[in-house]
Parts: sequence; structure tokens; C-alpha cells
Amino acid sequence: MRQKRLNQQTKESYDKEYKRQEALIATMKEAHRVQLAEAREAVRTASRRARDAAPNAKASQVFAKFDANGDGVMDEEEFAAAYAAFAKPQHRPYPAPGSQESRFDYQTRR
Repeated sequence: MRQKRLNQQTKESYDKEYKRQEALIATMKEAHRVQLAEAREAVRTASRRARDAAPNAKASQVFAKFDANGDGVMDEEEFAAAYAAFAKPQHRPYPAPGSQESRFDYQTRR
């Protein structure tokens, strides 16, 4: 009887751990999906800004602007630099929800 009970407890603990790990993997997959969607949106936005800045430019010319060292691969630093170069300052009259800034902070910053 005792051996059977120990076996059952071991089985239940393994099942519980397995379910916990499955939930963790599902959470990681969802986080990865969200990060990938954000990266795709950032690339799409940056390419739209690049197209707007140079409407007659070919894709290879736009990529050449992003690929600063010319190695044919765009790494994170190159993308960030190009994205910042194409970023247009925007006036947002209302702060984002939960933000600590007030509505008129942009007038006092100089």
C-alpha cells in the first residue's frame, strides 16, 4: 500500500511539474510572438518613413541607408540609428495613459 501511494504521489508531482513547464513554454511562445510582431511593425514603420523621405528611391538604396557598414546585413545598432534618423518629432497634445508628464510639458522643455 505504501509503495503504491508513493508511486501515485510521484506521478502526481511529475504531472504537476510537466503542466507547469508546458505553461511556461506557452508563455514564452506568446512573448516571442509579441516581440516578433513589434519588430515587424517597427521595420514596416521605418520602411514607410524611408519611402516617404525618398519616394523615388529603390529598395536597394533604402537598404543601403540602413546598412551603415555595407556588409549586407542590418544589425540592431544599424537599424536603431537608421530608425532614429527617419523618426520625425511628433507633437502629442495629450500624454500617454499612465505617463507622468503633463499635457503642457512640451512647452517648458527647451
